[in-house]
Amino acid sequence: FERLSNPPEMAGTAIMITAFIGVIINGVSAFLFYKGQQTDINIKGAFLHLLLDALVSVGVIVSGAIMYFTGWYIADPISSFMVGIVILFSTWGLLKESVKLILDGVPQNINQAHIQQLIEQHPMVESVHHLHIWALSSAQNALTAHLVLKECITLKEFMIIKAELKHTLSHEGITHSTFEIDTENCHCKEENCN
Repeated sequence: FERLSNPPEMAGTAIMITAFIGVIINGVSAFLFYKGQQTDINIKGAFLHLLLDALVSVGVIVSGAIMYFTGWYIADPISSFMVGIVILFSTWGLLKESVKLILDGVPQNINQAHIQQLIEQHPMVESVHHLHIWALSSAQNALTAHLVLKECITLKEFMIIKAELKHTLSHEGITHSTFEIDTENCHCKEENCN
């Protein structure tokens, strides 16, 4: 705010040259992180940091050019405010994703209702409850659920069902799943319900 009311004189040429070097270095570095940032939150943070540094340098080049050609030194604090606003909006999604990861929230790319529907489509599953989905990391998701089966089965049969469900869920981005059986529909003799 002090710089807005009393902007200091600055050497526009030196600022533009330095900022141009910053754009190249940060732009190339951000490009190297581009692929990994789509699957890993840590790489995404580094990618955004480098990309925003490049954007800051572009803002500095623009304000340096304005100061050099017009002598309008207030361009520097104005561009600083604009860059700050862009940084705030572009990192908001990363902050939300990080908080979800810390609090074991359902990952953004997972639709819990769809997952429940997929599990309940299995011919042996009556219903699902106590379904919890959370991120183990930015690349791995976990699931726990209680299954009510349509009929009493053996442990061997349950292992087959579990393998089928795990395979289905792996296509939905869930790499680790744990299932517990509720036996409310198991009305057979105890020795047959193992």
